[in-house]
Amino acid sequence: MSMSKSSYSQYNRKNWEDSDFPILCETCLGNNPYMRMMKDKYGRECKICERPFTTFRWQPGKGARYKNTELCQTCAKVKNVCQTCMFDLEYGLPVQVRDHELQIADNIPKQGANRDFFLQNVESGRGREKSSATASRPR
Repeated sequence: MSMSKSSYSQYNRKNWEDSDFPILCETCLGNNPYMRMMKDKYGRECKICERPFTTFRWQPGKGARYKNTELCQTCAKVKNVCQTCMFDLEYGLPVQVRDHELQIADNIPKQGANRDFFLQNVESGRGREKSSATASRPR
């Protein structure tokens, strides 16, 4: 495990993410059908939620630099983005541009127990309906 003891001791291991394949856009995946993908269980903290997740590393084409995942799958699913380049999977735009043009409000809790509770509900399938309903409600 490549994380410091202080960073992973605050989390319950049952909330850590373990996945078999990353959520990627076609650009990050590359055109090589026979690529080798290396998997590192709990190799890094997510850039958004700071929870440990399974990282992947691969070379998308001959002579290309190695790419690796930066976000956990839960955050990538909630925001509908690629785990590597953080571009939208549907439109191929950066997340800020997409959110501004489509007027999407980000109601994901930023810190503490609220964030952990929200992500736990998203993983179990209960939180996405609730978050989309609150995002469309006028304030």
